[in-house]
Amino acid sequence: MTQPVNMQPMSWGHLILNSPEWVAVFASALFAVVTIGVVIWQVCVMKAQVRVMIWQARSSHRNEQTQNRLLRLQHEHEWVRQRNREREELLKLAGKLSSAVSCLKDPRSRSAPQHWYDVQSTAYELESRLSLVDITAFLGVYDHWYPNLRQYLEAVLDVVLDDSKYPQPDSSGWPAPETVQALAAVAERCNPTKILLDLQTAIRMEFYDFKKKWDALLP
Repeated sequence: MTQPVNMQPMSWGHLILNSPEWVAVFASALFAVVTIGVVIWQVCVMKAQVRVMIWQARSSHRNEQTQNRLLRLQHEHEWVRQRNREREELLKLAGKLSSAVSCLKDPRSRSAPQHWYDVQSTAYELESRLSLVDITAFLGVYDHWYPNLRQYLEAVLDVVLDDSKYPQPDSSGWPAPETVQALAAVAERCNPTKILLDLQTAIRMEFYDFKKKWDALLP
C-alpha cells in the first residue's frame, strides 16, 4: 500500500520561485488593472476639461452678449437724451405760447401789446423749431402730442395772420378784439394744457422705459 506523500508548507517566496508562470499572469493582470485605471482617470480628466471648456465658452458668449447689449444701450441712452432735449425745448416754447395766449384776454389792457408780441414771436419761433424736427424721431407710443401741438400751432398762426384783416390805426401794437376771441377759441378747441402734459409724460416715460432695460441687463 502506497504511503501518502507529506506536503511541506511553502511560503510565498518559494511559491513564486517555483511557479514563475503564475507570477507572469499575476503581473500581467496587475498591469492591466493599473492601465485600465489610468485610462479611466485620463477619460475623467478629459471630460472635466471638456466641461470646463464648454463652461468657459458659454461664459465668454454670455459676456460678449452682455457687452453688446450694453453698447447698444449706451447708444440708445444718447438717443433718448437727444430726443428728450428736443422735447424739453418744444415744451418750453409751447408753454410760453400757451401762457401768452391765456394772458391775452382784454385787447385794450396795458399789457395786451406785450402779450400779443409774445404770442407772435413765440409762435414763429416754435414753428421754426418744429420745421427742423425729424418727425420720424417722434413716432413712439408717447408722442401723440406731436400732431396735437402742430395742429394747435397752425391754428394760432392762422389767427396771427388774420389779425391784419382788422386794422386799428389808433392802437398800433394792440391785437383786434376778433383776434383775441379767435385765440381763446383755439385754446378751448386744442387744449394746450393737455399737450403740455403729454409732452411731460413723453419725457418721463422715455427715460423710465430706458431705465427698465438698463436695470434688467445689470445684476
